[in-house]
Amino acid sequence: MKKKSTWTNFQYGLAIAVLIFIIWMLFQLVDLPDSDIEKDNLVSVESSNQAVVPTEIFNPFALASSAECSPNSRCRTFEQAQKPIKTPAKSVAKKTKKPGSLFNLSPVHRCEIPVNEDAVALINENFQAIVSAGETIFHRKLELEPFLTVNLVFTHLPRGFIEEFKAKLEIIMHSYESSFGLHLTQPESINILILPNRTQYLDLMANLSIDASYSQGMYLYYANHAFVEMKDEQQVVRTALHEAVHTINHFFVGFTARWLNEGLAEYFETIVLAENESKPNVYLLPQPKRVDEIMDVNQLATSNQQWNTKERSNLYLSSFYTAAHLMKYRRQADILARLLQAEAKDKCSAMADNEYLSLIEQDYYQLQPSLTEWLQSFFNQQP
Repeated sequence: MKKKSTWTNFQYGLAIAVLIFIIWMLFQLVDLPDSDIEKDNLVSVESSNQAVVPTEIFNPFALASSAECSPNSRCRTFEQAQKPIKTPAKSVAKKTKKPGSLFNLSPVHRCEIPVNEDAVALINENFQAIVSAGETIFHRKLELEPFLTVNLVFTHLPRGFIEEFKAKLEIIMHSYESSFGLHLTQPESINILILPNRTQYLDLMANLSIDASYSQGMYLYYANHAFVEMKDEQQVVRTALHEAVHTINHFFVGFTARWLNEGLAEYFETIVLAENESKPNVYLLPQPKRVDEIMDVNQLATSNQQWNTKERSNLYLSSFYTAAHLMKYRRQADILARLLQAEAKDKCSAMADNEYLSLIEQDYYQLQPSLTEWLQSFFNQQP
């Protein structure tokens, strides 16, 4: 009887040891938050299911979405090999009650245009009013190597926004480095404030004495802030990328001709990520109604005084297609790199129209027929 009791005790001890081991293994599998961030101050952007109510407005510059690019639609795509994209980690955002404290207010590339602190204070007041109205504002800081930081401030975002935005922005930065030979030489910050609806976006712009009725986003170089209206899931990513490109252009080349600045922003906002690393990324191109809608390259290069006229819509479309064509073909991409590098020599002022013409002139007689032929191909392949 004594021997049997001893064996039973051994079995109990073994069972307890196994149980302790299993519990220890389970703890190793739990994904705990970083120890330096309070758990109560975290919110997972990935788990946000708050609906975004779309506001229908006239937007003459809207680009075709991936859903619109069916085989029977008036939309084309082309592929371009880019830096492979790895699956990003789940994003986490911090709550903030003082969004104005998040931004670096030092002037961009030290031009003789100081940051407008009154404008920045007014921006902060508007966001403080959102907090006072009972809404929670979140801040997410993204680090893009080696010198770029992105500050996103928002009340809510669509599922997966931060991961998609960051992956696409990395592609854009890679393009500026590999295609244009442009590199950041000092730390810079992109500050993007995402307004939850059309009313709050227009109100904030109006408080800054800006008529934003024909826009869904805007970059203010004198405050180094970009503003984005959240209309729907696809639009908010495209618009945030568009304004980020304006900011990047200001970092890399300073003040830039409007057609070049808008053309690059329109082009890069159309990125569609490849399904896997073995396939290239795709850029969606809205098809124009007529080839003659697209301005001649020389005419576009001298259009800076026309952007506040009725030609505005056509200028956006022409700038987009010219930039897309320059990016599509290697020889034309070299032209684009030459323009940007020349503009970057004096970051505090944009080159004059005649300076652009002189740089384009040597390639004009090949560039313009190539652009026209490329545009004509859209119509030759209509269903």
